[in-house]
Amino acid sequence: MLVAAVLIVVILALVVFLERAPNTTLLAYFLVYSGFLGLFDMASLPGLSVENVIFLFSAAMAVILVVNGLRPKGGYLPWQIYLFLGFFLFGTAYPVFQGNSGFVSALTDGKDLLAYTLLGYLVLMRDRLDFRQIIGFLILYSYLMIGWLILFALTGFFPPAYEPVGEDGGLHLKFASVIALAFLFQLVRTTENATPARWAGLLVLTVGLAIQPHRSVFLVTLAVLFGYWFLFGSVRERLLQTGGGVVAGVALLTVIGLGPIVDSLVGPIRELTQLEGAIGSRLNISALRISLILQEPVFGYGFIDESSPMGAIIAERAANRFEQTLGVVDAGYLDLAIRFGLVGVFAFTAAYILLAYRGVFRSSEPIARMMGVFLASYLGIGLTWSVMTYIHGIVPACLAIFLMLYPSYWPYGRCRVADRHND
Repeated sequence: MLVAAVLIVVILALVVFLERAPNTTLLAYFLVYSGFLGLFDMASLPGLSVENVIFLFSAAMAVILVVNGLRPKGGYLPWQIYLFLGFFLFGTAYPVFQGNSGFVSALTDGKDLLAYTLLGYLVLMRDRLDFRQIIGFLILYSYLMIGWLILFALTGFFPPAYEPVGEDGGLHLKFASVIALAFLFQLVRTTENATPARWAGLLVLTVGLAIQPHRSVFLVTLAVLFGYWFLFGSVRERLLQTGGGVVAGVALLTVIGLGPIVDSLVGPIRELTQLEGAIGSRLNISALRISLILQEPVFGYGFIDESSPMGAIIAERAANRFEQTLGVVDAGYLDLAIRFGLVGVFAFTAAYILLAYRGVFRSSEPIARMMGVFLASYLGIGLTWSVMTYIHGIVPACLAIFLMLYPSYWPYGRCRVADRHND
């Protein structure tokens, strides 16, 4: 009871700060999300982790959204928020009603999904937020992550919040999707005003996107982007961005060599056919999850934590540590299917397809189109990474969805405050 009371007090305090000082509090949110730029491992303290603290922020944002909904003239919220938060409520309640989990255990497993409240908060507070500060922070944070990657490669040094993966796996960064988002931000800025400084920043972010450890983020983002350029881009966009691609390609060949690039292109086919590598190994080690999905294919199981009755049984049956949890961070569609069944897979996939379609096909604003590209990339990245259901993907997705729906809040280029009534 004491712990619950303390959490309620903390959440209510965050509600006050989010209402009265949105820019400062949101900056604190992103600092926590980044693990204080990698300099502080929150998990080293009892009961603390990035996920737990972000959950407190998300709960406070949920309170703000509920209060807004109760007001006679509350602000409009996009339908996607209701969809995502509806699945959060379903995933929490369903295993409790089924007798597979207690409420606290279900909440523990599904807390990341509540981070979609960030989208609602951005919408409600958009006229009070400094988006130049928010976007600038994410770009600078991406530069810092790239710096950590290079420093680790050269010296073996790594910051407390980011650990190496195996002996040759590189530095483990959960936030590759942030680098991809920053890359697209910089791409739009460079297209709008191609200064040498912006070209240099774009080159750094391109190299960073290539050397970060999550290969699918690099490959899918570039694949979707090149598809957009040659199908829908203007002549100016094609010339500027294709020129940038050539420069970036030369830099990549210099930095990582031709062999790894060729392997990145042919590797996924080999992984699927031989059940090895990033894609194949995920299918191989998730045999238990797949068998469970076939038993409950429509609605799945909801949020099942290791501390729940069902979660404990699964942990005992696991052949290795990767099978000890029902949810899976390394296979997005499997995670959706195990938690929400085919209903969830269809709903999330359809939502992201519609969002990407609106950005790419229905908007004339460059930032909205690039955010459509970013959201479309999640459909491919979801094969090897659960970006739709965990905070490493949800937080950048919320910002991308917001800028796609409200492109006049892009603080650069030709969008102006006077255009905001058209969003």
